Amino acid sequence: MFEPYVLLKTLHVLLIATWLGMDFGTFISYSRMRDASLSIDTRKQMYRVFAFIDMGPRSSLVLMLTLGVALTYMGGWGFAGSGGRAFAIVVAILGIFWVAAMWHQYWVHEAPPGESRPGFHVRIQKVFRPLDIWLRVGLAGGLAVAAVVSLAGGEGPIYANWLSWKLILFAGIVMSGVGIRVFLPAVASAVADIFTKGSTPEREAALAAGSRRTIWFVYAIWVLIIAISWVAIAG
Repeated sequence: MFEPYVLLKTLHVLLIATWLGMDFGTFISYSRMRDASLSIDTRKQMYRVFAFIDMGPRSSLVLMLTLGVALTYMGGWGFAGSGGRAFAIVVAILGIFWVAAMWHQYWVHEAPPGESRPGFHVRIQKVFRPLDIWLRVGLAGGLAVAAVVSLAGGEGPIYANWLSWKLILFAGIVMSGVGIRVFLPAVASAVADIFTKGSTPEREAALAAGSRRTIWFVYAIWVLIIAISWVAIAG
């Protein structure tokens, strides 16, 4: 009952539920933060709530990947042989470091007002931010290629068609996250202007414009998570 495969599969399922739930929480807190009728102090508090809850979906994406690779190997769905075992171990180690780097990013960016983080940590994040985006692009491309090759009947690493479709959908989630990050600087700049200089129609309009560009990627992530769940159950 408490076999490693069963435990990892349980965690995998729980991650899907908590990921979607925390994403809704992120959406609600962000919507409240955009409410111009609230005071600046209240909106700042809502932003802090939003930023913290948002770390849940960010961490879940990487953890889902690491658990998925482990389950694929352990369940005999792909990555067979000693090479598959080594690959699963490497992905798990990289996943731990990736999640740690994202939480370090949160710690640097969300420093309390009037407090700055040491320059060394700030410099690390200047390197990590573009690296994080390119890692996601490479990850999405690698997942899509592996899935398509496997579906085409070639010597792909995945042996079950339903799992290959999951990889394609997961690649879509990863690229939707990249899309959000592309437009995030404009949103962050608008929020910073409002919090430091006060609310004006122009600043609120800039925030609304940036939000409109990102919201469709959020909706896409929700749809893809539900689709992945359906494929997993049907498969």
